[in-house]
Amino acid sequence: MSVAPPTYRTPQIADLGDELARQFHEIEACALRGVLAAMREVESYSPLIADALWQILAWPEQHPGPAAACAKREEWFAAAVRRFQHALQPGRISFEVVSRGQNSWMRVFHQGEKVSIRVGQMVAQRRWGAHYWSRNSAVDLEIAHSTIQGALNRFQSDVVSINRWCMEWATDARFLSSLDFAEDRLGHRFEALIQGILNETAELAYPATLYADAREWTDLKVRMKALNRTVPVQVKFFAIPNDQDAVVVRNRRADEVVLVSPIELARFLEAHFDPEQFGCDWAHFLELFPNKPRNLVQLSWELYQLFRRFLDRPITHPLDPVHSVPALLKKAIFALLEARAPTLVIPDKPPSRLERRVPRPQAPTPP
Repeated sequence: MSVAPPTYRTPQIADLGDELARQFHEIEACALRGVLAAMREVESYSPLIADALWQILAWPEQHPGPAAACAKREEWFAAAVRRFQHALQPGRISFEVVSRGQNSWMRVFHQGEKVSIRVGQMVAQRRWGAHYWSRNSAVDLEIAHSTIQGALNRFQSDVVSINRWCMEWATDARFLSSLDFAEDRLGHRFEALIQGILNETAELAYPATLYADAREWTDLKVRMKALNRTVPVQVKFFAIPNDQDAVVVRNRRADEVVLVSPIELARFLEAHFDPEQFGCDWAHFLELFPNKPRNLVQLSWELYQLFRRFLDRPITHPLDPVHSVPALLKKAIFALLEARAPTLVIPDKPPSRLERRVPRPQAPTPP
């Protein structure tokens, strides 16, 4: 079965997400009971569920022992479906795409301003409640198809990770029983914000799989052009240095990833702030904060509170919340990555099959 051609329009995205979620739960229930093959012959399922996804959803029928033995499978699968629906949630604010530029760039007029935005950014912005549409049917179809396919790809990746965890449950239940995930948690929203900042002008960052998140302590993979390789990034949203340090010291992979958090930004800025690099002096930089910090703990707290306001602020611009983040903070995030990435300990292991298949992101030229 091949994926259906893009025939859905943007107003149908949320309803389609709900219908597919219902089908996913039904397919999972049938697979766990060993009747999916028979049900597929008599039931009508969405043509958007391609063969590759069907094979992954059918995994419990082919591996009934591990699927039934895993006490967390039901919880994990429900969370993956909710995450899928969240990616296709109804928009809280709409932006009209008025023209198409080169490559994957499109133009949105907003309050008299012409905003250039890539289709991939539109897909990512859906999680913040931003809805994009166009009077041009071909453009509207492209937006809808990209949004739906992006959610399907992520859901497929999530279920692959869940199936792998089920296979490992018998030997590692103690660790796996602690794993859970939810799309609306504050830490996950901060992770999405960091990814959006890194991808503002070019596609440099993409999320790691759930499996890599759990086993390799990696949230994002970021293409570092200067190093000519992909760098693993762990994103944390702590406000107190001691709280973060207690988590980091227990993780054996801490030296293999770049840690991005308000605290790490504070430490980097205190130790390596370069007026020439940032285009301002330290006193000017501190004007970002309502309360001027006097030490590392206060700077960490002010950065945490500043990011928290960006995460909680209603979306008003086509690229919010990334658009709301001051340019100096965005520059600090890139500077932190550029400084820490060359110092990472590279584990002595070959790249995974997934990493070998992922193409290097191309940076399109804005229109």
